[in-house]
Amino acid sequence: MEVQKFRTKDIGLAVHLYCN
Repeated sequence: MEVQKFRTKDIGLAVHLYCN
């Protein structure tokens, strides 16, 4: 679960940087 959550956070950060 922790790995999935970390991965989701990483993707969210990548998307945020990409959008910004």
